[in-house]
Amino acid sequence: LLNRSSFEEAIAKEMSWSGNEPYERRHFSFIHRGHYSDHVQQFLKYFSKDQMLFIRFKEDFIDNKSQCISEVLEFLGAGEHQLDVNRKSNASFVPKSRLIAKALQKDHPMRKIARSLIGNRTIRKNVRAFVNRTNSSTEKADKLTISERRVFQERYYPNEQEKLEALIGKPLPSWDLNSQKGIDV
Repeated sequence: LLNRSSFEEAIAKEMSWSGNEPYERRHFSFIHRGHYSDHVQQFLKYFSKDQMLFIRFKEDFIDNKSQCISEVLEFLGAGEHQLDVNRKSNASFVPKSRLIAKALQKDHPMRKIARSLIGNRTIRKNVRAFVNRTNSSTEKADKLTISERRVFQERYYPNEQEKLEALIGKPLPSWDLNSQKGIDV
């Protein structure tokens, strides 16, 4: 639920950290979590590449959902299953009311009050989903322009694309801002 200025403030705050932050702080960072090659290298300390399946969001999942899901099921040894690959879940939205959206956040007092008033977890979940749907706007969140993304990529992720491509053995054309007009995912 960040607007552009609060996003930029969050980045500036993260960049002021010492680098020895506790997990809780790193977990909610933007820059640190975007260094995928570092995270993959951590996993490679404990697992071999044949124990991992790398899925590119745009090229594999968005552009070819059915095949991607089949590959995941095969990799897991789960066999063939008929799944609704067009079902949306956890879709992003711009709230009509930030106050209502904030009240649905995990540690908000209103959510704690609702938990005590509505004992049944399934009913609480359905009420929360209804309020989210009702509070959802058809308005799209602001996206970074290609030039903003290019500056962001050059400043915080130099060589990240090449490092990750080498690690996972797959090209990442949707990351290449020089060869595209932009992607909407």
